[in-house]
Amino acid sequence: MTQRILQLILLVGAALFGVGVVLFFMQNPCHAQTPYYGPSSSKSGFVKVEIQVFDDPSLGGLKIEEASFNGQTIEIKPPGLHGLRGGGGFQVRPGSYLLKWVVSRSRQEWPRTVRHERKIQVNSSDVWIQVAVHGDEVQIL
Repeated sequence: MTQRILQLILLVGAALFGVGVVLFFMQNPCHAQTPYYGPSSSKSGFVKVEIQVFDDPSLGGLKIEEASFNGQTIEIKPPGLHGLRGGGGFQVRPGSYLLKWVVSRSRQEWPRTVRHERKIQVNSSDVWIQVAVHGDEVQIL
């Protein structure tokens, strides 16, 4: 008799646990089910500009030495697994801004360091701009 009561308590406890898990996930969707697509509107005339700086992924490719956006330095760190060296987020008004970066080449190529500049145009209709620097190439999304 005591064994049957313990089995019944265990069965009811497992059922309640299962119901609790189902209710939890129904009320709290997982991150993968609700992707973030970035800001949907600009705040008081500012546009968010996100910049990520990567080394060139090819073997012996260009290495980022320094980078700046609109005169503000982007901190360069040791390369990560995918070559990410650093990045930054900036809130700017519509206009034209200068992105500068310096890359170093292998010891066999001359000049060893090359300076690059790229003008980033921010329009009033923009909400969010993403910029990816890969060695000496820039991709603006």
